[in-house]
Amino acid sequence: MARSGSQPAACLAQRERAAGKTPWDGGTPSLSAVLELGISPDLPSGFTRVLRKVASHVSNVVLHGTSPQVDEILDRCISDLRHVKEFQKPDVERAVTVILWALLNFLDYRMNTTKGHDSGGEYLFEDTEWKYRSKGKSGSETDQLEKALQNDCMRSLGVFMGRQARLEPSDIGGGRADISVEYQRQRIVIEVKREDRNASHEALRKARGAQTVEYGTANTRIGFLLVLDRSQPDGRPTSIDQNVSIQKLTKTNETEPRTFIIVVMPGKRKVPSAMGPVADAEFTLLPDQDVEPSG
Repeated sequence: MARSGSQPAACLAQRERAAGKTPWDGGTPSLSAVLELGISPDLPSGFTRVLRKVASHVSNVVLHGTSPQVDEILDRCISDLRHVKEFQKPDVERAVTVILWALLNFLDYRMNTTKGHDSGGEYLFEDTEWKYRSKGKSGSETDQLEKALQNDCMRSLGVFMGRQARLEPSDIGGGRADISVEYQRQRIVIEVKREDRNASHEALRKARGAQTVEYGTANTRIGFLLVLDRSQPDGRPTSIDQNVSIQKLTKTNETEPRTFIIVVMPGKRKVPSAMGPVADAEFTLLPDQDVEPSG
C-alpha cells in the first residue's frame, strides 16, 4: 500500500496548495492538479471542446487505473526528485513525472502479463528468447533482445505520448539516442541497455551512468536508463519496487550532479509454474511458515 495519500498526484497538489501555489501557477495547471481535480488546461487553438472532456476522462483513468505498487514507487521517486535542482523547474517536473508514470506502467504491465496473452513480451522469457536470435554471415549467433525492449518501450510510450516520443533520433548530445521524448519544451532521453552479469543499481550506475547523463549536456539534465536484466540465473525477477531507483553522477569540472532514473525490466524469466522448490539462499522460512506434513 502507498504511504499517506494513496495517490502521489494528490499528495503533490496538496503540498503545492500548502506552499501557496495554485493549479495555474506558471501559466498552466500542474500535472498533479490536473490529475487530482479532473480538469484540463486551456486548449490549443483548433481543438474542439470535446478534447477537454476526453482529457478529464483520461485523468480519471490515470487515478483509478494505476496500481498501488506503481503509485507507491511514483510517490517515492518524486519525493526524492524534489531535492534535485533541475526538477524544481516546472516544465522539467511535469515532463519527468509524466514519462516516469508511463515507464512505471510499462514495467508493471510487462511484469504481470503472460506471453500467452501478449506475445509482444516473449523476449522477456527464457523459453522464448530463441525467437529473437539469428546467425550472422560468419556463423556467430546474435540476438535482438535489447532491440526488442527498445521497440516494446517505444510502442508503450507512443500510445500515451503520441508523436512526442521518437525512436533513435540523432543530434542529441552529439549522438543518437535510443528513445527521446519531447514534452513541455523539454527533451528527455531514455537509454536502453541489457545486462547479463550484474544488474545491481550501483553496478549499472558505474557501467552505464556516464553515457546516460551525457545526453543532458545540452538538454534536460534528468534522464532515464531502461535495462533488460538477464542476470538472474534462477529466472526469478525481483519485486517491482526494487527495480526503480534515482541515481546521480557529477562530471569533472561540474558542481551540480546529473540525475538519471534506473528502471530495470526483468528478463530471462521463468513462468511461476516452472520454478523449482524454495532454496535457502532465496527465501527464509520462519518456523510458523513451514508447511505442516500431511497425514
